[in-house]
Amino acid sequence: MLEELCRTAVADLRLLGAAVSLHSSSGAEAIAAVSDEAIRGVEQLQLDHGEGPGRAAFTAGRPDLTSDLAEIDGRWPGYAPAAREAGVGAVYAFPLQLGASRFGVLTFYSDRARQLDSAELAACLFVVDQVTETLLYGETTSDEWRPEVPRSLRFRTEVYQAQGMVMVLLGVSLVDALARMRAHAYVTGVDLDEVALDIIAGKTQLERGNDP
Repeated sequence: MLEELCRTAVADLRLLGAAVSLHSSSGAEAIAAVSDEAIRGVEQLQLDHGEGPGRAAFTAGRPDLTSDLAEIDGRWPGYAPAAREAGVGAVYAFPLQLGASRFGVLTFYSDRARQLDSAELAACLFVVDQVTETLLYGETTSDEWRPEVPRSLRFRTEVYQAQGMVMVLLGVSLVDALARMRAHAYVTGVDLDEVALDIIAGKTQLERGNDP
């Protein structure tokens, strides 16, 4: 099921590949699923070099969106050249977590330098949610990911898109961004979906230090 999620996301987002790796606080790492075997070798580079966007995302508890591996100023001196040689131009790593507990990373790969737009970021967050559910419960809640149903990433994309915008704007984790949105929805008596639409439209802007 994890590999199906990876393959579907790669096809819908027109990416090079995707991989799910499990991590522990003690430093143990293992590749759980890949979109194809070529990507397994690419993902293994992070484990081999002990550095990369996946490890950075897991440690920080927030996505690491590297839109151009050629422009990272020696951040990962071992991993970056190896990944570029393997045909990777950009990497987007998202931590897998439940509350404060992190247990893995979902990493997307692009064959060229490319910055995700807000819709693509929302789609990635949706896949993160589905992968998390699969790892924790052995299934997903969305019929849209079952092979017999037309594939689509249009499942509450507004909430995920707004969550990503708040994360970037405030410099907080995905969990904190969603918590801010839910708190705002509760205080104002507005549905979370409506809050998300207002954030996307620029009608509502959550500010730094404006904690509930």
